Parts: sequence; structure tokens; C-alpha cells
Amino acid sequence: MKSLAEFLQLAVQCVQYLLTTNGFKFALSLVFGLLLGALGYWAASAFSRLWNRSFHLRGIHHLLCASALLLTVLFSMVYVGVDAMESVAKREIQIWEHQANEDGNLGRELFIRAYDAVRKAGLEDMAGVEDPRIRQGAIIPMSVWDTKKQIGIIYTEGALQDFQKRHPYLASALQIDTRLSEESVTADLLDYFKKETNAKTYPLSRAVALAASHLSSQVQTQIPAIENYTRRVLLALFLILEACVIGVISRAAYRSLTTTV
Repeated sequence: MKSLAEFLQLAVQCVQYLLTTNGFKFALSLVFGLLLGALGYWAASAFSRLWNRSFHLRGIHHLLCASALLLTVLFSMVYVGVDAMESVAKREIQIWEHQANEDGNLGRELFIRAYDAVRKAGLEDMAGVEDPRIRQGAIIPMSVWDTKKQIGIIYTEGALQDFQKRHPYLASALQIDTRLSEESVTADLLDYFKKETNAKTYPLSRAVALAASHLSSQVQTQIPAIENYTRRVLLALFLILEACVIGVISRAAYRSLTTTV
């Protein structure tokens, strides 16, 4: 259900982007949608007459066809507007990055996860470090490189998992792997601690930024697949809608025929 809600949200944003950036293309999609919807309207009526030549659409059937026509117009606009998916998806990633950095619960959850992993590894002296479940504000010792790498991996993987949770549709379309390569994490750690020589910890915001950069690069390389995936979903929804409308009207025609007989 959450994936469907996100899909609809992205669809609306694509149409808005199309309207503000390419009015002519928006108008063409509107005209095409009206023509396609009118064709579906006619097909529903014509198909019902295959069952019963004397059958005529009633008020409820006209309302059903009109609703299908309206949805067809919307499908058409979104189908064309999907061209803006790259811009829309990157904007969603930027919004998520801000949300993740502001989410205190996420930071606490990942800090506890890192604390448990470092304590279990036994590479640091954790005697004076209180359990963050009991008292907040503790700092995990990072005297050895393996600890820094371990925390960096936990934070970046946790950030990507959070993105999957918040954006299930985009995560599915991107086919996100929640594990960044160790090379990417290591490079960012080296760069951070080279610049921040007195740093005692690796900030979560840095890991979130690394995850966001990884997601944005995936959008750029996989945008054709994302657009095709979205258009297949739209086409499937359109066909299901038309099948339901034609099915309901055909059933009414068939029932009218059996009643008459």
C-alpha cells in the first residue's frame, strides 16, 4: 500500500513538472488521453452489444465510462510525464537526506547498532563507555582503523535501509543494494579523517550524504529502467481499469439478455 501511495505521489509530481516545463507536451498528452478515453468509452458500449444487441447503457454505466475516461486522461499525462522521473527522483533523494539527518530516532538506532558491534568485536576499550540505551551522549572509541570502517559501514547501510523503508517504490525501481562497497566507505572515511584530524567519531550526516550520492548516481544510470518500469505499471493499471469497465457493462448486457429470454 505504501508503494502504491508513493507511486501516485511521484506520478503527480511528474505531471506537475511536465506542466511547468513543457506546456505543449502536456497539451498533447491531454488530447491523446481524451482520444484514448473516448475510444475506451465506445469499446465498452460496442463490446456489450456482442452479448445483447438491444442493450443500451444506463446512467450508472455512463458514469462508469466517464470515470474511466477521466482516469485514462490522467494515465496519459503521467505516461508522458514520466520523462521527468530523473529530476523528480533526485529531488526525493534530497528531501530524504534532510529527513534522515533530522531524524533523531534513526541516529539513536544506528548508534546503538554501532555500539553493540564495536563491543562485540573487542577491538576497543569500552570500559568507560555507557550503554546508549541507558544514557545518551556517549562516544564510541575509534582508536583502530577496523572500528572506523565498521562504524562507517553500519551507518551507510542503515541509511540505505531507511531510504528503502521511506521510499519502497523508488527502492524497488532502483533495485537498491543496501550494502555499499567497502571501497566507497573506506574512501569517504579516509577523506573525512584526513580533513578532520582531531575528529573522535564519524558523523551520521556524512554517511547519509554518501548514501544519497550513491542513490543519485543509481538514478542517473538506471533512469531508462525506472521509466520503463513506471510505464509498465501505468499500462497494467490502464488495462485493468478498462477490463473492469468492459466486464461490468458486458455482465449487465448478458444479465439483461437472460432476463429477457
